[in-house]
Amino acid sequence: MTTPVQKRPCIESNRIQSVRNMVLCVLSAEVRQRHEPLYCVDVLDKSGQSGTLWKNVLKDQIHVTIADREIDDSLKSNLDTYSLKSQDLPLDINRIPGDPMEPQHVNEIFTDKINMNPNQHLVNVLDSAAMNLKHNGILCVSSTDISSKFTRTAHVIHRHYGASVIKTSYMKELALRIVIANIVRSCAKCNKGIDVLLSVCANDNFLIVVRILRGAKEGDSCINKIVPVLHCQICEERVFHPNTLSPQEDPYSLLPCSCNKNNPGKTAVILGPAWSGKLFNVSFLDSMLHGCKDMDWNFSDSFSIETLMEEAKCPKCSLPEDNSEEPDQKKTKLSPPEEPMPPFYYNLHGMKLKSVEHPKFSRLLEYLRQDGYKCSRTHLDVYGVRTNATLKQITDIMYKYCKQKS
Repeated sequence: MTTPVQKRPCIESNRIQSVRNMVLCVLSAEVRQRHEPLYCVDVLDKSGQSGTLWKNVLKDQIHVTIADREIDDSLKSNLDTYSLKSQDLPLDINRIPGDPMEPQHVNEIFTDKINMNPNQHLVNVLDSAAMNLKHNGILCVSSTDISSKFTRTAHVIHRHYGASVIKTSYMKELALRIVIANIVRSCAKCNKGIDVLLSVCANDNFLIVVRILRGAKEGDSCINKIVPVLHCQICEERVFHPNTLSPQEDPYSLLPCSCNKNNPGKTAVILGPAWSGKLFNVSFLDSMLHGCKDMDWNFSDSFSIETLMEEAKCPKCSLPEDNSEEPDQKKTKLSPPEEPMPPFYYNLHGMKLKSVEHPKFSRLLEYLRQDGYKCSRTHLDVYGVRTNATLKQITDIMYKYCKQKS
């Protein structure tokens, strides 16, 4: 006689709720851009709280299908909380892919938006999600425990995601780019490409939002953006390795540091491959920002859309003609973003300069912009700065403008 195993109650933190609110903000921004109801699917989200929240806020503007392995009491209680009614969606497990379907089930199968929050690795469900999304459909992928998955179990990541990882100071962004690379591969199998709209990380919970673009040309263009990452193990400088058929004669020359010349042995490793394209869509973030203001939604300071907008634009300053003034007295003007934001970021908390006092973070950003570099804060790390300056250039700027220790 076996005793049934009782399930532990699902305890949700504020970080998970922030990710869920961000998904709702993405959906509301997409609803305003279209003039017809959207068909959305909430997959493997435990209690189906995301789907019930969408229906409660957006009402008749969307049709929601909640799909999970089994229906439990928490889903029914969430429906009762929002006074929502539900009906079963029968699926024919004997149907062969490609056979005609019932007209009333076509929109439920080929959807405009899919939200996934699986307990296990994402690669198990990415292929089916990419297959069933329409053109210009949106895929939202969220997961937890990003630190344990991408640092403590490197062999598991190599088995599931086909990427090599080690513990680095920019580990969170590397993990986001590896997941996006696997989304690209799943879409390319269906002759589809992607446009990354949003990539955020709240502590160990991350959210990736992409738009599906149909066409073999889009798929080939995205596949070419999956390249390895050359990482220096001494100073943690990193650079995307060129995606070429012929091998690089001197790969250490790609790195901006001289650690290989000053230290014996092999000082760099190859990580990834990872996505080398953009992580944000500025116009879509602007649409989300207007929607949040209209609905009076608030996020945490480190997770706000304003912070993501600044990071996506990563502005720089133009130097004034008169260079005789002190750095604190110079008047700078932000230039419009012409280039994509720099890949990866630097953690300045680990920098130890013996003879220089560390400036405040905002003051260091001013110094970098005064020297013509693009820079901004990053939501991925409290002590991180996203800039196109190298680590040596940041050090030189600190020696140039900061006070010397007595």
